[in-house]
This record gives sequence, C-alpha cells and structure tokens, in this order.
Amino acid sequence: MIFKTKILNLFFILFVSVYLTLTFELIVNASETQIIKADEIENSAINHLIKELPWNRESLEINVYYKGKDIVLPSGKKELIYKIMNKSQKAGRIPMTLEIRIDDQFKKRIRINTKVLVSQKVIKTIRGVVRGEILSNDEIKIETIKTERPLKNAITNIDSALGYEATRNIS
Repeated sequence: MIFKTKILNLFFILFVSVYLTLTFELIVNASETQIIKADEIENSAINHLIKELPWNRESLEINVYYKGKDIVLPSGKKELIYKIMNKSQKAGRIPMTLEIRIDDQFKKRIRINTKVLVSQKVIKTIRGVVRGEILSNDEIKIETIKTERPLKNAITNIDSALGYEATRNIS
C-alpha cells in the first residue's frame, strides 16, 4: 500500500511539473510575437510607390486603401515585399500585393488598392476659342491639374502654344 501511494505521489508531481512547464512555454511563446500596424502597411506602400513610379514626389498624391487590421506575426526577421501587380500602370488605380516573410518563410499575402494622382501643368483657355482663331496671351493660361491619366504630349509652356490656330472650337 505504501508503495502505491509513493507511485501516485510521484505521478502527481510529474504531472504537475509537465503541466507547469507547458503552461510557461505557451506564455513565453505568446509574448514572442510582433505586430505590423495598419499604418505601417499603408506608409510602406506609399514609400514603395514613390520609389517605383517615374514621377517626382511633390507631384504625387497617393491614397492607400487597406481595410485590414493590425497583423500579429511570430518573432523573427520580418521582411515586407511590396509588388505592383500591373507594372505598366503609372497613375490611377494601382493594385499592389504585400508579401510578409518571417525568417525567409512565407507567412501572409495581402492585397492593397491604391489610387495615384499626378500633378501636371497644362495650357488651358481662359475663354471659349472659335475654330480658326489664333491663340494669344489673352486666350490661354498655365494651370496645374491632378489627373489619373497624365498627358504625354501636353504643351506646358505658353510660348510653345502662342501662334497656333485652333482646329476646332475650344471651350
């Protein structure tokens, strides 16, 4: 009988020690996490777009639409890899993906929508110009516009536009 109680006591002590060890291990592992804030995701996406797009920083207006929450990840070396899905798209709606890796192991992929507006100087008419009329300083001015589709061949210098004849009515 004494032998059975000693074995039971030994099993009880062993059980309690295993339980406590596992409990403390779970607590330690739970505290070894890192959090990526939603703001960090958005700001990093903006910085990536500024670096990748051909426009200068002052002429860009970038809006990032990430509706997700903060992301909890295990501890380790964090690597955020942003990719522009349509490389030919330089303004307007630009979809992106964020690939999150911890210690060179894939953890998560997130889709991010962005909208990029580019400021561009263009020549605009002050008043309606009739077809056949010659453009002068009285009819045109330089104006900065924000657009999703920047014009490649836009005339940006007033001197370049002076003297041209309007081939159609311009309002």
